[in-house]
Amino acid sequence: MWLGLLGPFQLRAGDVALAVPAPRQRALLAALAVRVGQVVSSEALAEIMWDGAPPPGARATLRAYVMRLRRALGPELAGRVATREPGYLLEATADELDLLAFDRLCNAGAVALRAGDAPTAADLLGQALELWHGDPLADLGCESLRRQVLPRLTSQRLQAYEGRIDADLGVRGGRRWIVRPGRPAAGRRLPHGCGASL
Repeated sequence: MWLGLLGPFQLRAGDVALAVPAPRQRALLAALAVRVGQVVSSEALAEIMWDGAPPPGARATLRAYVMRLRRALGPELAGRVATREPGYLLEATADELDLLAFDRLCNAGAVALRAGDAPTAADLLGQALELWHGDPLADLGCESLRRQVLPRLTSQRLQAYEGRIDADLGVRGGRRWIVRPGRPAAGRRLPHGCGASL
């Protein structure tokens, strides 16, 4: 499985694109993905899916959306959307979700940069930035989710850009970076928190 949210919605099983045509089904999957591995309550999901104005009977309607989403995922992936009181959770790894992959690469790049390994930092942060392929969460029809998530993602992306620039300068300068605790490298602040939890 590959779920991409750092741009237009993407869902694949191997090389096969999986169709999730209903915007609220996509919003449901995205809402679970931004808190991957954590239980998201039915009430919180309803608030997200209906942009703060869930209709009467939203809980029952949400159950129907979950059923349809599992059907769209197919028998091999349906179990990734698990029922856990008081709601649901998504099970995925950093090899299956671009949000987690971005987080992991940012973390590793920041560690390499602080260790003075500019070439490795440049490579890792470059891979992180390449995961972005457009405006995150823009095609879900769910502004409340974007308001919750986009500021943090944008901040992480800017920190990754800053780290990548610093790493590129280190590579081109032909020198290794020595970063002492409490002192910025080459007069710039390192991208602390680049891998902050989503």
